Amino acid sequence: MSFSGIIILALCFGAIAVSRRWPSLWIVGVLGRTAVVMLMVLAAWFGGLMTGVITLDWLVHWLGTPKLQPPWDRIALLGPSVIAGAAYFLYELSQPHKPIR
Repeated sequence: MSFSGIIILALCFGAIAVSRRWPSLWIVGVLGRTAVVMLMVLAAWFGGLMTGVITLDWLVHWLGTPKLQPPWDRIALLGPSVIAGAAYFLYELSQPHKPIR
């Protein structure tokens, strides 16, 4: 993991800690947990791509291009983490807010 990844994780965990300390800032905790979920999915997706478990040949074939070109490359590489983050964020917002004492 790169240094910037460690800094991002530290900021996310700090946001989660702040939301537990002050319940009025619960949305900060939701955003921090969402960012952690997005980083986990991104790491799993890149791990699958780099080891060859997941290939992007199907996407290139479907697009009809010899290689991934912008903006499809960003969508293919970052799409799963954005979708998982959005789904988790909506799930968190649908849950009743319970203050921690």
